[in-house]
Amino acid sequence: MAAGQDPAALWGYCPREIDHILRGAAYRDQALAWLAGRYGAVGFHHPQDFPNAPKLIDFAPPASGVEAEIAAIRRRVRVEHDTRQARGDNGN
Repeated sequence: MAAGQDPAALWGYCPREIDHILRGAAYRDQALAWLAGRYGAVGFHHPQDFPNAPKLIDFAPPASGVEAEIAAIRRRVRVEHDTRQARGDNGN
C-alpha cells in the first residue's frame, strides 16, 4: 500500500481507519514535498544559508549481527537471573 501500511491488513480496517491512514499519508507527502521545495529554493538562491537537515528520521545505523547476538544473550541472562531470584535460588 502506498500509505506505508501492510496490504494484507487493509481488509481488517474500517472505512474510518482507512480514511485516517490515507489522510495521514497525504499530509506526510505534502510536508515532505514542501521541505524538498524549500530546501531547493534556499540552496539555489542562498547556498551559504542552507539549513541543517531536520531530525525527522532517526539515522542510527542498523544493529549488526554481533550486536544483536550480544543483546539476545543479555536478555537471556537477565531472564535467567530474574527467574532464579523469583524462585529464591540465587546461589546461596
